[in-house]
Amino acid sequence: MKDQKKLRQTLAVVSKAFLKTYWDDKCNPVMKPFIKKCLFLCWMMVVQGPPMCFDWSTKEGSQFDANLYKQYTGSGKVVEFVVWPTLFLHNGGPVIAKGFAQPNVGKTV
Repeated sequence: MKDQKKLRQTLAVVSKAFLKTYWDDKCNPVMKPFIKKCLFLCWMMVVQGPPMCFDWSTKEGSQFDANLYKQYTGSGKVVEFVVWPTLFLHNGGPVIAKGFAQPNVGKTV
C-alpha cells in the first residue's frame, strides 16, 4: 500500500511537470484528461519489472512480419512505414498487441 502511494505521488509529479512544460494556449483543454490517462498508462508500463516495450526495430524496407504486425491498408512483403509499433510484455518477451504497418505494395526484399 505504501509503494502504491509513492508510485501515485511520483506519477503526479511527472504528469504535472510534463503538462507544465508542453501545455500551451494552442492545446485543446478537452484533451487534458486523455493526455493524463496516456501518461498514467505509459508510466505503469515502465515501472513494472521488467518494463513493457515497443518494437522500434522494424524500419522501412524490412521484411513484413505477420507475427508482429497487421497490414494497414494494403498487402505486401516489404514494410513501407510503421503506423503503430508492436507491444511486448518485456524486451524479447511475448507479444501483447500486434502493431500496424503499411506494406509497400509490389516491392520485395
